[in-house]
Amino acid sequence: MRTHLDFKDTTPGLPNKDTSPSFSYIQPNGVDKICLVIDVSGSMSSMIALARNAAISLIKLIIPDGSYVSIVQFSNTAVMLKNLTKITSEKVRDELVDALPTIVRGSTSIGAGLRVALNEFIRHNPLTIGNIIYLTSDGGENARPYIWDVLPDILNSGIQSKHISSHNDQAYNDTFAVDSSIGNDTVIQYSSRMLKNVALHVTDPSGKTYTEIGKNNQQGVIAVKLPGTAEVGKYTISVSSPSGKVDGTLGVQSKPSTSEKDVIKIKA
Repeated sequence: MRTHLDFKDTTPGLPNKDTSPSFSYIQPNGVDKICLVIDVSGSMSSMIALARNAAISLIKLIIPDGSYVSIVQFSNTAVMLKNLTKITSEKVRDELVDALPTIVRGSTSIGAGLRVALNEFIRHNPLTIGNIIYLTSDGGENARPYIWDVLPDILNSGIQSKHISSHNDQAYNDTFAVDSSIGNDTVIQYSSRMLKNVALHVTDPSGKTYTEIGKNNQQGVIAVKLPGTAEVGKYTISVSSPSGKVDGTLGVQSKPSTSEKDVIKIKA
């Protein structure tokens, strides 16, 4: 064997040196860590109630027990309203709801809100892969830092950022895409102060439509949960009302298609 090209004319290593290969596995710990980043600038004056409704539905209905949730509000600057808190009971959920902002003022720096959320994740655990930011804003920035000032750090940290839209229109249509990395527990939710006869339609890439209609005098949230693992492709969302006015907040959430999708493997 010593005459083989792989070993010929090489210097032997120390006989007592351990040459066994080693591997490091970096992966999320399976516990969701979520930050709700909420716009409270002056332009949100007509939509802060909708933003609160969206956050309340996430806290009360969507986020599972055992998850950690924090809340950040931002205008021209950002403030941490609630540090990462583990959801262990309905009482904890109610405390998170009570921490949601109600007052709007100032200009808009979305980047400031994202930066505070990122720092909170890092403070809790430097391994931020798989953490989630839910951003609620009307999207109009006029103060630094802007989204693009902070977004590279968010992406490099492996954090998922999801935007929850608020709107006040006669009708609302939107699209979203599902790729092969996600698709489990996909939920499309619509929250409003008045859901009477409001129809939420979700059409999958194959043309099948799922519908949920608000009941009489119902307020809060209606949601469509796609069965099994959602089909890969483009989905269409339509929200309509017999009154001709759609006034609410729309959000989409989807989890990894397999546990392996969460894992990053690095050879040491």
